[in-house]
Amino acid sequence: MKKIFEEDLEMNFSLVSIKDLFSRLRPLIEFPARIKHLTVRFEINVAHRVEADERRLMQALLNLATNAVKYTSEGRIDITATEQCAAADKRKEVCIVVQDTGMGIKPEHLPDIFKIFGLADAKKDMTGTGKKSGPHD
Repeated sequence: MKKIFEEDLEMNFSLVSIKDLFSRLRPLIEFPARIKHLTVRFEINVAHRVEADERRLMQALLNLATNAVKYTSEGRIDITATEQCAAADKRKEVCIVVQDTGMGIKPEHLPDIFKIFGLADAKKDMTGTGKKSGPHD
């Protein structure tokens, strides 16, 4: 995180296949999702490679998808990539969405989601499977 905020983060852009990226992501997400009896659906509507930092993109997708599995107790996770035209200059853009049927984020916590280490008090809101195991629990 420190590198991001000190602008010391070097990006390495190349042409990336979303199909290949999703095929590497799939086993990393499907196994833990299967243990929780969650359905995972991947959908790719992208014809071409995109210019991106493949390592950083994979890191972000893995983080989002892992959180989707972690905070979804039942239902499904959809990971989609869609190609669309940018209105201003007619360039193609790719929109990647990780959507789940998990508990979501309370509206009052939305302003905090992009703050450093800004995890809303989600664990207190979770019900069901986990046991607390801290010195004050």
